[in-house]
This record gives sequence, C-alpha cells and structure tokens, in this order.
Amino acid sequence: MDLSILLANEDDLKDIIDIITEAKGIMKEMDIPQWQNPSYPTIEDLKEDLNDNSLYILKKNDELIGTASIFIRDNLRNEDNYQTIFEGKWLNEEAYVVIHRCAIRNKERGNNYINLLFNYATKVAKDNNINNLRIDTHEKNGPMNRAIKKFGFLYCGKVIMLDGTERLAYQYIIE
Repeated sequence: MDLSILLANEDDLKDIIDIITEAKGIMKEMDIPQWQNPSYPTIEDLKEDLNDNSLYILKKNDELIGTASIFIRDNLRNEDNYQTIFEGKWLNEEAYVVIHRCAIRNKERGNNYINLLFNYATKVAKDNNINNLRIDTHEKNGPMNRAIKKFGFLYCGKVIMLDGTERLAYQYIIE
C-alpha cells in the first residue's frame, strides 16, 4: 500500500469537495452541527487554501482519500478564530501550525489515516522551526475529538469562530 501526502492542485478540487461533502453527511447523521452551514467550507475557501499553498491531500495507491488545510501562524500571520480563548488558555503564545478542514473519505474512516495528516502538520511545523500545532472541533464531534486526543493534543479551552459558533481548542507541543 502506497500512502503519500502532497500539496493539492486544481485538478484535486473535485475529489476534495466530494470528501468534504461526505464528511458533512456523516456529521449530519451523527447530529454534529459542525460544517452544517451548507456554504462552509466552500470551493472558494479551498481555492484560497490552494493559492496559499496550504491545501494538502492524502493519497492511497493514487486515490485521493483525505484532505487538510495546514497553515503557519506566527507574528505576521494570525489565526483570527484563536485570538480569544476562554475557559482555559493556550499552552504558550509561540508560533504554531494550525490544521483546518480536515476530512477522510467515508470508506477509509476508522483506519487512523487522520494521524498521517496530523504527522504531516508536525513535519510542516518542524520544517519551519515551529514547535506547536493547534486545532479545533465542535464539542459534539466525538470522532475528531477522540482522534485529536489520541494523537496527543491537549485541551486548552474554547474559541469562537468568525461565524459565532463555539469550538473546543487543542494544542500539541512538538518535542
């Protein structure tokens, strides 16, 4: 089995949208309100990530099975959603890599492929001399909360997204 993580290109957008649509359907079935705004994430969000060289794909034997947007955040580039944290605090205020819009194709769920994307975010951080990852998810998103904790992220508090919804915020310090 050949697994690889690559920067996405324009030709990957259709498959990425399919994976995001599948994830939205699963979350709806599980009564998870995350990504239930029909317009989020939009093709425009993904194109912006693509143009920013932040949109990645996970391939298994040449089939696109996962995606994540991985961004570097430092003094020059802030994560607006993470500026205010409540009922807790970040582990530190150093530069970090943030993971957003992370999804695995439905037929591949449960195979721990999400860890490959988390590990790749760790590589991006190390390659940029950054020792922190941050991620958020909805409190009802049990599968993602479990994956985040299993990887070693620590719960830090809650953040409010730009659309006004609340998310659980996590941070991972790379040793």
